Amino acid sequence: MMSEVHDLDLGVASDSLSCFLRARVTMAVDKPLQRYLCVDFLDNGKVIAMLLHYERLMDYCFRCDRLGHVMDECVVEVEKEREVSFNAARKLVVWLQASSP
Repeated sequence: MMSEVHDLDLGVASDSLSCFLRARVTMAVDKPLQRYLCVDFLDNGKVIAMLLHYERLMDYCFRCDRLGHVMDECVVEVEKEREVSFNAARKLVVWLQASSP
């Protein structure tokens, strides 16, 4: 869950046809990462779902969706339906643009 916004960058990506909003936020690292965010920008009741891309994250676990460890080190209890193989998890990199610093 994102709790506080520290910085915003409104711009157009030079290598993309779409606009983006980059935000530096405070997050609870003991909770799973959000893959999207529903926002009512104009406060008119029209909610837009925004896909999230993460940058400059520490180790990320594809098994439990949490930061701080990798899949091989995961000890978090997850539901059987949420279990994914390593190969399937690698396909999720589309929404997770992260690498260890």
